[in-house]
Amino acid sequence: MKHQRGYVLLATSVMILLGIAITALLTTKTVDFDQKIENNFYRTSQSFMAAEAGLEYGLAYLEANKTAILVDANNDGFIDTYTNAQITNVPFSNNTSYTITYSNPVYNSFNRITVSSKGTADNNTSSTTVVQIMQIYPFVPAPTPVPLLVKNNVNLSGSLTITNTTTGTTIWNGGDTILSGSASTASNTSSGSNSAGLQTDVVHNDSSLSSLSSDQFFSDFFGTTKTLAQQSADITYTNSSTTNYSGLLNGVVGKSIWINQTGGSSAGFSGNATIGSPTNPVVLVVNGSLQANGSTRIYGMVYIIGDWNNSGGGTLDIIGGAVVEGSITSTGSPNITYSTTVLNQLNKVGSFVKVPGTWRDF
Repeated sequence: MKHQRGYVLLATSVMILLGIAITALLTTKTVDFDQKIENNFYRTSQSFMAAEAGLEYGLAYLEANKTAILVDANNDGFIDTYTNAQITNVPFSNNTSYTITYSNPVYNSFNRITVSSKGTADNNTSSTTVVQIMQIYPFVPAPTPVPLLVKNNVNLSGSLTITNTTTGTTIWNGGDTILSGSASTASNTSSGSNSAGLQTDVVHNDSSLSSLSSDQFFSDFFGTTKTLAQQSADITYTNSSTTNYSGLLNGVVGKSIWINQTGGSSAGFSGNATIGSPTNPVVLVVNGSLQANGSTRIYGMVYIIGDWNNSGGGTLDIIGGAVVEGSITSTGSPNITYSTTVLNQLNKVGSFVKVPGTWRDF
C-alpha cells in the first residue's frame, strides 16, 4: 500500500508540474500573441496618423500649386504624374512618413481631383492610404460670352479692333455704341462694324444690362459679392498711387488677381508683359482706372469695376474677353480677341473645396 501511495503521489506531482508547464507555455504564447496584436495596432495607428497629416498637407499643397499639378502634357485626358521631395516619402520626427499623389477621376476633366495620402509606420511594416476628392469652385463661374461686354456706353477710337470669329457678336452693351477713327470689329457673322456704321455683330442699348445695379451685374459673372470675391482672389493689390503692374504680373498664370486703385490713381502697364497663357489664363479684376502705356498681352478675362477710361496710348491685347461695369472710353486699345478655348480654361482658376462624403481610408 505504501508503494502504491508513493506512485500515486509521484504521478500526481508529475501531472501538476506538466499542467504548470503547459499553462506557462500557453501564457507565454498568449502574451506573445497579445504583444503582436498591440504592435500591429500601434503601427497601424502610426501609419494612419501619418496618412491623415499628409492628406491635410496635400490638400493645401494642391491649392497653392494647382497650376503646376493640373498639367496634361501628353493630352491623354489625365493629369501627368506630379512628384517632388515636398510630397514624396516625407518623414516625420518619429520616422513615419507619407507620400501624396494626385489624379483626376473623370477623363479630360481637371476641376475634380482625387488626393491620396499613403502613410507608412516607422518600421515600414504597416501602411494606410486615405483619400479625399476635391472640387474647384471657379473664381468666375460665368465668363463673358462676347469679347467686350459693357453695362452702359461704349466709345472707341484709334486703331483698336474687337474680334469674334467664333460666335459672331463682338460688342454687347446697355447704352450707346460709338466707333470713330479706325476703331472696328471683325466678325464671322457680319462684315464688321466701324465708324461708317454698326452691323449686326454689335448689340447695344440693351436694357437687360443697363437696368442692372452694379452689384447685380457683378454677381451675374462671379456668382457672389465683391467683398467675398476679393477675399478669395489668389493675388490682391491695394494702392493709392499710380502703380505699374507690368513687372509685378508678368509671367503670372492661372491666378485670380484683384487690384484696388484708390484716390483717383491708376493701374498702369507701362512695360512689356504677358499675363496668363492659353492653357492657364487669369482673371484680372481692376477696381479703379486701368491705363495701358506699354505692350501688354493678357490671356483670360478682364473685369473693370466702374468706368474704363483708357488713354494710355500703349498696346493692350486681351485674348479671351473684357467686361466693364460702367462705360468704356478708349483710344488705341484694347484689342480684344474672343477665345472660347482660353475662357473655358478659367474653370481651373478658383479655390478647391472638399466634396462631402468622399473621404475614405480604403
